[in-house]
Formats: sequence, structure tokens, C-alpha cells
Amino acid sequence: GVGRPSRPPAMLGWRLAYFAGWWDSLVHVRVVDRIGDALLMRIGNPASYGPLGWGGPRVSLPALLATLQREAGTEFEDVGLTDVSLLTVEVETIAAEERAFGPELVHWPLVGVEAPAFETVCAGAGAATGECPATAQPEELHAGVRKKLAASYDTWDADGLTAKVEELRAKLIQSAHEQQPQIIFFHCNCGCDRTGMLAAAYSMRYLNKTFTEAMGVAEQVAGRNLVYRFQVGAQWYCESLIKKGLYHGYDCGNCAPFRCQDTGDPVDAHYGMVLGAIMLAACVTLGGVAFLGRRC
Repeated sequence: GVGRPSRPPAMLGWRLAYFAGWWDSLVHVRVVDRIGDALLMRIGNPASYGPLGWGGPRVSLPALLATLQREAGTEFEDVGLTDVSLLTVEVETIAAEERAFGPELVHWPLVGVEAPAFETVCAGAGAATGECPATAQPEELHAGVRKKLAASYDTWDADGLTAKVEELRAKLIQSAHEQQPQIIFFHCNCGCDRTGMLAAAYSMRYLNKTFTEAMGVAEQVAGRNLVYRFQVGAQWYCESLIKKGLYHGYDCGNCAPFRCQDTGDPVDAHYGMVLGAIMLAACVTLGGVAFLGRRC
């Protein structure tokens, strides 16, 4: 398959992913779909933390439920929660989810479409030497190769995105028949990239959204570009829908409003902002302690 486990940015090291999780705790919340009293929602990190990220992560079910219901505009007293975690390397948060939800936790680690692996798959589809773009953009391929890759998408997509979208829909329909109101929520660490790809795919399949519309919403929620391999993942899912006759029109290759090549990981800038906020807060706190010491 195409992809590999996500990794924290080398710039700051894996430990800062913990603090980025704190920064994105219980944010980027949106309703994706609803059937009756059953809701499908997206969110950032569902875990809670203490001041400046200490004392976590832990999943506070009351805080999580209140956050979801506030966004949904509901006030059910008794709600069933289904946690669909898209996390990969964030082991502490995954452990917190396992403690909160036990065997009911649904764990679907997503990795997106990586260019080197895609080039291998592309070559296997019959592309001539040099015809497989490093960008993995569908529009840069010969039409015959593009259609062949779209037809075989479910065999090479490492994320199994088709099956996951169908299962999300099935869970929502099943939940709509439960007597107890249900909220199914999916998330990654930020609620931006892995979450954005899955939300875009679901929106194209079941909400009659074009790729351009779905990716536009994904970037609006994230407040930035998606990590490139997840944008490309949504584009190839779009291509597979066309091949199956489940998508009308063609804009899967419309990368111009977003990115047409990998210009760098936007998460690096995000993590840099997190580090800056932590350092600023620490300076303010230490400065206040020093000021009080002088006053005493």
C-alpha cells in the first residue's frame, strides 16, 4: 500500500507532539452529518490536560460530551459516544482513549499518500519511466494510467479509505435506530489533516460535495493547508469514486486552490506556534513570580 506511519516534525522532536495535543484539545469541532438523533462529528484531540499541558492527556467524558453537544446544539442527558481515533504515533493519547472507552474504541490510524511509495505504484500501473510525478497529482498523469490507478485504488490505498467511509456511514445509520441518542466522532491530534482527509472523503461520498468544496471546508476548519499527503489522499479517493460511477463531474485534480506540490509540512509552523506559546506563558509565569519575590 501507499503510505507510512505519520511522524512528528524532526524540527522539534517527538515530545512536542504531546504539547501540540494540548494546544488542540477539544477544538476544531464540527458536525459532519446527522440522521435523526444520531450525529457524526469531527474534533481535534479529545483529551483534556492541566495548565500548560501538564497532568494529561486524559479523556474527561463530561468535558468531551459538553464540547460536542455545544457545537451540535443538543442537550441530551444520556448520549452514547463512539470514539473513532485516527492517531498513529500519539501513544499517550491513544492510551488515554483506551482507558476511557475500553474495547469500544475504534482505532483507524491514517497515513495518507506518500510520493515515493506512490511512484512505485504508478510505475506498476504501466507508466513509462519519468511519467510518475513526484507530486502524485492525478492531472499530471497520462489519462490511461490515471484511470488504471483509480480502478485499483482500493488495493493500493494504505488507509483503506473506501471501507472506512462506508463503515462510518453504516455506524451512523445504525445509531439512528438506537433509542439512546448517539454521537460518533472521529479525530486525530489537531483535527486537521487525517481528520480533514476522512471528512472530505465522507463529504464527497455522502453529502454531494465536490472535491473542491470538501477540501475548502477542510482547510477552513484547519486554518491552513492540510499536510500534503492527506490532501492527495482525498484527491485519489475522488478519482476512485469517478471510476465507480459514484461521482459526477471532474475536479479531483483541482489542486490550484490548495497545493499542487509538497511545499513543506504546515504542521512544523503549527508546532512552532505551540512552542512559542509555551515559552511565552512560562516567561510570563516566571516573570510574575520574580516580581512578587522582589515585592516581598
